[in-house]
Amino acid sequence: MYSFREYSWMMEDEVRNRAYLAALEQTVKPGAVVVDLGAGVGTWGFIACRLGARKVYAIEMAPVVHLARRIAAENGCADRIEVFQKHSTEVELPERADVIVYEIHGQQPLFEGSLGTIIDARDRFLKPGGVLLPMRETLWAAVLEDADAYAELVGFWEKPFHGVDMSAGKPLATDWMYKVRTTPDKLASDPVCYATLDYATISVPEVVADFSLTVRRDATGHGLALWFDSELLPGIGFSNAPGAPRTIFGRTFLPWREPVPLRAGDHVQVALGFRWTKESKYVWQVRSTILSGETVKARFNQSALTQAAAALGQNTP
Repeated sequence: MYSFREYSWMMEDEVRNRAYLAALEQTVKPGAVVVDLGAGVGTWGFIACRLGARKVYAIEMAPVVHLARRIAAENGCADRIEVFQKHSTEVELPERADVIVYEIHGQQPLFEGSLGTIIDARDRFLKPGGVLLPMRETLWAAVLEDADAYAELVGFWEKPFHGVDMSAGKPLATDWMYKVRTTPDKLASDPVCYATLDYATISVPEVVADFSLTVRRDATGHGLALWFDSELLPGIGFSNAPGAPRTIFGRTFLPWREPVPLRAGDHVQVALGFRWTKESKYVWQVRSTILSGETVKARFNQSALTQAAAALGQNTP
């Protein structure tokens, strides 16, 4: 769940706001029924009411929904917004929606069971011919050269702390998804699209992908950068790609265990998975094999499971 401050950060993100407002203006017609999935403080539901929606069903588990009710009352639309403080899979609606709007991801669209939530809502709440916002998201990866980010996020564990060897913590530090503000010049490989989430048709709530990244210049590889393009409607969307206008999301950095010297023409074979768990959350795992021709320069096997094992006091690799 988001913190209260994060809700205001999202509402301050004008790149994101412009895209969602334009999409809602095109799709919410007078008399429409709208589901605001993961509604937070209810912003998109309020906009839908302003655009003439007859009914908005705002679904949000967090206690912030109480603020949504108050804002609805103070803006004269409480009679048109029905709020559910439940997970959407526990909600039954009396009618189907013309539009379902959602933004329930973090740095990546796969966040806290988001795909399963969207698939369930689409199948149970959306009218035939209804609209999903966003309609599609495209996921990208590249090799990142960013010594500053690596030093900031991992470097502490490489140095003694007042004479104490802290290196046992480094595997934990490198088994984490970090938010960074990296730039296009720090990409050491050509980007590769490793998955496309078409929300109208997707049926499996996880992503597993194998792909190869080609190094385009001599560099020091520090890990992988991940980002997404969000397409709300054709021609309407936004991206958190390096070089795109700044958004709340930043880019995702998956640091390798060690920096690796790279030459132009090297390849990085990647097996990346965001796997669905019984707890309706994602566990990520990535295997990176760095190759110069047929020679293996380095291999890394990293996973959020390392963090989970550490939390349980178990041995980590």
